[in-house]
Formats: sequence, structure tokens, C-alpha cells
Amino acid sequence: MEVSSARQFLEFTGSFRVAFGTLSGMDTVSVEIRDGNYVGRGECCPMAMYGQTPEGTLADIGRLAPMLQGGQVDRRTLRELLPANAARNAIDCALWDLEAKQLDKTVWELAALQPAEKLLADVSIGICSAAETAEMARSLAAASCI
Repeated sequence: MEVSSARQFLEFTGSFRVAFGTLSGMDTVSVEIRDGNYVGRGECCPMAMYGQTPEGTLADIGRLAPMLQGGQVDRRTLRELLPANAARNAIDCALWDLEAKQLDKTVWELAALQPAEKLLADVSIGICSAAETAEMARSLAAASCI
């Protein structure tokens, strides 16, 4: 197996004001685990408020990469090797994706779950005036990801 990871900055279309500052975008870290013709992909957003950084996340992934490449880590043993954090999330997602592709199943099937008829999503509205918040809420009332 081959493991690769990368950092990317995703710029927001506008600024997003929260209690600790104003954000213009977010760092993400992606992971790919290749096994022959199959590629499992995962991604995470390291959050400073949880003591996470993109560099630390990449380092965590890098430390596990040799064991992943050697087949010594699967999604069941991963939780023993990393605490619940951004790196574990990205690797876990990539392992679920890889296993589903290898077995020609959906992740729903691997997890023994019934697929949802409708996927629920949410939208965060940053700190702004009451009028701006109301207008944004009105504009999103009919929003759907389906």
C-alpha cells in the first residue's frame, strides 16, 4: 500500500466571524491510501481550538504511514494508535473508503446500516448583525444538499 497526504487551504467565498476571530478560509489535510487499483480517500480540518495544526496532523499521518503501508493498521486498530483527532479522522475515512471499494460495497453496507433516504446537513452562520443573520437564515431556508 502507498500512503500520501497533503495540506490545502480552502478559501471561503466571504469572511466568517466567530468568537475567536474572523476566518477567510480553512486548512484541510487529505489522505490517500492506495492498494493496487483501489484508492481510499479521507480528509480533515485540524482545528486550533482543539490544539491541532495542519503540520501536526501531517506529522501524525507520517508516523503511521509505514505501518499503513505494511498493512499493520486497519480501521479497527487505528483507534489504539492515535487519539481522537483530525489525523485519525482522515485516516479512518480513507480506510473505510478503501475497504468499501475493495469489497465492491458501500460504506453503509460495511457498517451494517440502512442508507438514509435523505441526508441532513447544516449551515453555520457567523457572527453578524441581527438583520444580516435573519436575511441569511431566510436565504437558506430552502437549501438542500440533495
